[in-house]
Amino acid sequence: PHYLWSLWAIGGMSLALVMRAVRTLLLRNVFSRWQEQRLAQKLRRLP
Repeated sequence: PHYLWSLWAIGGMSLALVMRAVRTLLLRNVFSRWQEQRLAQKLRRLP
C-alpha cells in the first residue's frame, strides 16, 4: 500500500530533523564549554 511509503517519508524527515537538532545542541554545548575554558585561561593570566 502507498500509505506505507508516506509513513517512511515522514519518519525519515522527522529522524533527520531530530538528528540535526541533536547535533546543533551538542555543538552549542561543546562550543560554550570551550569558550568558558578560554575565558578562564584569560582570567587566570591577569595579575
